[in-house]
Amino acid sequence: ANASGSAFFVGLWPYWMHKSQAVSNTFDLNGMFLLTAPNMSGKSTLMRSTAAAALLTVCGLCAPLEAGSCVPRFDTLFLRGASADVPAENKSAFGAEMEDIAALMRCCGPRSLVFVDEIGRGTSPRDGTRLAAAILEAMAVRGMSGIFATHLHDILNLPLLSKPRIITKQMAITRSTNSATESYQWTYRLE
Repeated sequence: ANASGSAFFVGLWPYWMHKSQAVSNTFDLNGMFLLTAPNMSGKSTLMRSTAAAALLTVCGLCAPLEAGSCVPRFDTLFLRGASADVPAENKSAFGAEMEDIAALMRCCGPRSLVFVDEIGRGTSPRDGTRLAAAILEAMAVRGMSGIFATHLHDILNLPLLSKPRIITKQMAITRSTNSATESYQWTYRLE
């Protein structure tokens, strides 16, 4: 790995599955992946697997990776998943999201590996898209590396994509057509 925190994951598979039953992915992670795809396509699985592999590797333990992988020592690993209302703390799902993002912005920088899943679900799609874009752009400007997953596909139409550290990715699907129907199937592969 180089000084900028670039990581190369070879044959990454979900750690909770036997390797023979899993779909593996190989990718170079240097910058922020803007990962889009519908539900059930493997976005969250890819993020959890990547975070686990990075953490296990840094600890010197076996990770769900094949030979040839190169994972640097990150100073911070931050994983932010879906949230819900927290009535006991007087927080809406949106409030909980924003508190998590504030913590991310306080403690993460250019040597951090970050994973953010579905920011902006607690507000309107239009506002959520713009908020998610602003957060992603701020993460990229601060030099963070990681995966930012979203269903808010309008984010792809915003000008932030001109930033060189934001790399658009998606989970692949296969399309089958016969004479009567058309069907789609998840591949769980990053493309």
